[in-house]
Parts: sequence; C-alpha cells; structure tokens
Amino acid sequence: MKIKPGLFSIILTCIICFASCGKSPDTNNPPNPPPSSLVVDRTNLNEPAAAGIDSVIITSTEPWSIAVPPTTPWIAANPTSGTAGTHKVRLTSAANTTASSRTSIITVNSTGAAVPAVPITVIQDQPDVKITFFTQHAPGGTIITINGIGFSPIINENVVKINGVVATVNTATATSLTVTVPMKAGSGRIQVTVNTKSDTSTNDFIYDWIGTVTIIAGGIEGYLDGVGTNAQFRHPAGLDLDAAGNLYVADYANNKVRKITTAGVVTTFPGRIPAWNNPSGPNTDFNLPQDVALDGAGNLYVAEMNANAVCKISTSGVVSLIAGGNVNAGYADGVGTAAQFYHPTGVEVDASGNLIIVEIENHKIRKITPASEVTTLAGSIQSYANGTGSAAQFNMPFNVVKDLQDNFLITDYFNNRIRKMTPAGVVTTFAGSGGWDVADGDLLTGSIYHPTDIAINASGNIYVCDGNSKIRWITPEGKVRTINTNITFTGPQGIAVDNNDTIYISDYYNNRICKVTYQ
Repeated sequence: MKIKPGLFSIILTCIICFASCGKSPDTNNPPNPPPSSLVVDRTNLNEPAAAGIDSVIITSTEPWSIAVPPTTPWIAANPTSGTAGTHKVRLTSAANTTASSRTSIITVNSTGAAVPAVPITVIQDQPDVKITFFTQHAPGGTIITINGIGFSPIINENVVKINGVVATVNTATATSLTVTVPMKAGSGRIQVTVNTKSDTSTNDFIYDWIGTVTIIAGGIEGYLDGVGTNAQFRHPAGLDLDAAGNLYVADYANNKVRKITTAGVVTTFPGRIPAWNNPSGPNTDFNLPQDVALDGAGNLYVAEMNANAVCKISTSGVVSLIAGGNVNAGYADGVGTAAQFYHPTGVEVDASGNLIIVEIENHKIRKITPASEVTTLAGSIQSYANGTGSAAQFNMPFNVVKDLQDNFLITDYFNNRIRKMTPAGVVTTFAGSGGWDVADGDLLTGSIYHPTDIAINASGNIYVCDGNSKIRWITPEGKVRTINTNITFTGPQGIAVDNNDTIYISDYYNNRICKVTYQ
C-alpha cells in the first residue's frame, strides 16, 4: 500500500512526539534547590527594669544556635539551638539593679549552610528612681540623708536639688544618699535625678533659717546716749530705717525718740513735752512713744500712745503736734487736735504723704492727711471680720507697713493674723491661721502669734515680730517661715529691714537694738 506524502508527515510527527513524551528526566542536570535563609521576627527589644520574659520567632531553612555574650549574663535564651523550621525562643531578663540602662547583643547563627548571622539588640531600662525618706528639716551647710531606690553608687550620677538648688552629694549607694544642704536654698521639694530617671518628693523639705544676732546698741536698762552697747534704752519699741542705714527708735519707757547711726552712735531727738521730772525744763520727752515712721523728705512721725497723739519731728528738729493730743482717750474724726485717738501704736506714711495710724484700743485704722484731717479707714468693734470700712473688725491691731502695691499690712494682735487693707479701706486676711503656736506653712496655714511690728523690703520679703519672741518671715512666694536666732529675744516689739535682708529688732525687755543676718 502506498502512503500519501502528507499522511507520512503526520505519522512521523506523532512518532517523534510519543518518543519525546516517554523520555526519562536528565539526571545530570537536576533543578536548583530553594536558597537557605535565617529570619528573626524582632531584632530590637526594649525591656523594663524589672525581671521579665520576652520572645522572638526564628524561621530558618538550616539548623541554628543562639550566642549570648558572657559579658551580659543578665539575659538568657531558651532554647539556645534548633533545627530548620519555625521556633519560638524565650528571652529571660534578670532585674536591672544598676543605675543605668544596659544593652546586650545576642546573635542567631546558622549551623548549616552559610547564612549571615542575625543580631538581636536587647536594651533594658534603668530602674525607676523613688524617694522614700528624707531628713525633714535642717539649716544650710548641714548634711541630710535621702533614702530610696534607683540611686547610683557612683556619686556624680546622682543629681540632687533642694527647692531647685543643686546640692552636693557626699556619699551614695543604690538606696541612700547623703547631701549637703545649699546655703539659702530655702524650703521646697527635693528632686533626685539619676541618668534618665527622676523623682520629686511629695512634701517640702523645710529649710531652717539661722539668724546671727549682733547687738548694735544698748543692753542695759537706762537712758544714756553713747556708742553701741555704752548707750542705754528702756523698753525700745517701734523702729524705722532711712536710706542711709540710720535707725530711728521709739524708746518707749524713756519717753524719747532716738537715732542710731551706721557707726552705732546713739543720740536723742528733741521732745514735745517737758520731762516729767523737770516741768519747767526743755521739751525732751514724748508720752510713751510706741512707733516712728519716716516720710520721703526725712521728716519723722511719732505715735504717742499715752498722749493719744501723733507728732512730727521735722528735718530741722522742730517738733509739732499733728493730730489728737487729748490725754483723755476718745474717738472722733476731725482736723488736728479736734480729732481723738485711743492709744495709737502704729504709724506709716503712704505714697501721697498721708499718715496711716493704728489704734490698739479703738480697734481702728485712721488716716491723717497732710492738712491734718483725720478720717477712719476701717474697723469698728473688737472682733474679727473681713469687710470694707466699718464692716471690718480687728482685735487690738498693733502696727502697719505699706506693701509694694501701696496696700497696708496690719498686725492684728489678738486675732493672731496679718490683715491687708487697701487705700479704700477694704480689709482681708493676708496671713495667719489664728493659731497660737509657731507653725510654718502657707499664708493661711502658718500661725503667727500676737504679732506686734511688721516690715517689708523692696524684694517683697516681709518680717514680723511674733509674740513667741520669734522672727517670722513671709516669703514673696507666700510661705510663712521662722528665723531661728543664736540668741534669745524677750518680747521683740519693733522691726525694720533693709534691701539686703538685714533685719533690725528692738528687743523690748532686754533693752537693746539688734541686727540679724540669716542664711
């Protein structure tokens, strides 16, 4: 049989195809295998300071192992090796007891085919810093203890601040620091910072202010002009200070007004009435002068308690009666001697040249204009109430000072408070809880007992004579503090202060004038 040419071609193609499809693979050229790999799902771990467990997932086509540096024994891996596949590895961190963060780099290596190792960086945080105890109060320059956790045994890694002032760290362990209180640091929170962590105390550290007292005049009861302790006073009371540093004293029981220069020279001003033991002699006396105040021109004003009068000593030494003067006490507004007072004990000069007078027995605050017109600003019955004018009540107010805003701060003796009065006679309570003790605190929680005189300087520091024979300090931040002195006062009754915070005290029963510096 003859095969047609076209049919032959088809048959030949099928035979070739059949032969090709049934042919075995070429074992001399096998297919390429998949590449080897080593993958870790997390390569940066941040761990807390406390002991804990974390994990990573390792996916590998080869056997693998983990290498932990011997220098970081605080971290351990489990398991430390494995076969190809996917595995979870637990990483256990011991608690960080150091004062800083720490780092370990562990390495995952392939133990089969050559695959690049994978580093895992583990950073463990430093412990939190926590203050658990500190010495509650101390003066500047003394060493206090602060206990807690998270401190560094390396001294310079601990930064301690007291009331915002950096203190010197003397010794350090992980749980205790000793530091020197900075001079004049003041009261406030304690903060400890160790590297990146910090803690601040919940309560204030109380800075004990220590006053160094120098006797600048007097010390023996009597009457004698002279220099320093050779001079004599008898129950000195109110004080005032001029810009040159001269001090003016109401020498109460001597019925005199005295001046003490910066060199300690004590002299006596002329008086208003003849001395009791020399009625026909010169006018050398006042009648129980309780307070003095200077005006801007250098004139001196005197509150005569027993004469119920307010007098003026001019810069040329001329003495004149400004208002009152009726020996029989009373209460009446009016002009000059027509006005009546009942034991004026405090005098201050306002920005307009008016005199602000405190009357201890009338429980009122009075004003005397330059024209000698007397009006009542505030006060009524003997009690305690805030308010305006006669709605306000005092309980034997004693003295007054003008504050930096031209308001007046008044020592409210038996109410154990400092009251504030505006020029319009609006009275509020400025400081004092009403308590009888010597408790420091905020304006209305600190106690001020039987305050007599009060002074303020250009920095806004306010100083008060406390009936506990203490000097109290009201800071510009509104804190009531106590200045403890190296000698004891007995009934301090007059106070003045300069702009360097040097305080002057009339030590009433010790018959002396003292200077107090503190730190």
